[in-house]
Amino acid sequence: MNNHHCSLFACIGLVLGLAGTVSASPVTSPEVNALQLRPNGTFTFDEVDVFAGHFSPHFSLRLDQESQQVTSGYPKLDGSSWQTCLDFYLPDVPEPITLTESVDKAGADSFSVTYDASHPTGVPSQEMFVQMEIPISVASGKSILLDGKPIELPVDQASGQLFMDYDLSPHVLVLPSASGTVTVKGTFRVIVQDQRQWGSDVYSVRLPFEPMGKVLTHEEIQVTLSHTPKS
Repeated sequence: MNNHHCSLFACIGLVLGLAGTVSASPVTSPEVNALQLRPNGTFTFDEVDVFAGHFSPHFSLRLDQESQQVTSGYPKLDGSSWQTCLDFYLPDVPEPITLTESVDKAGADSFSVTYDASHPTGVPSQEMFVQMEIPISVASGKSILLDGKPIELPVDQASGQLFMDYDLSPHVLVLPSASGTVTVKGTFRVIVQDQRQWGSDVYSVRLPFEPMGKVLTHEEIQVTLSHTPKS
């Protein structure tokens, strides 16, 4: 046998060894205190759950990020940015909405997230949004601060809508969290709801980044989140 060629068994062993090396090297998410980032881009930040989603026209259908399949090859690193990508398939629409999410560490307790939603031909849409959910057990009777003004979170179940501002403006949100507060900065719209009306024991803060009733071709939102422990 030619010495320049490995034996069949040696070659098989080499291939398996390389495969094992590749599978043993998952993409590492940014190391930020109190952040739990999942491969599909949903994350928990000091017990505040955060995910993106889409409403079809007239709120007829809702698709959430956690229910969509991660695109092959993701998550991945692009320089220092952690990225993932998912397709939102809508009924009777041949091409999906593609959501790309980038996460960049800003400090030991802070990071920025960019959500980019696109469709090749445009699809009728009610809104693309980012939603933050705070457990009732964490925030009952406390307040959210929006630009320094309190939005009270009721102890007893309320009638769903607690606050709405559909003007696209720079904002600073301060949310109660398990061990302190989570501050959210960016340019966005704000809707605060008591989700107990719909059977979920959370308060939600929804940030629509597409105006109501628009045909979605390309929309983007970037927010910076930071955690401050109780003093």
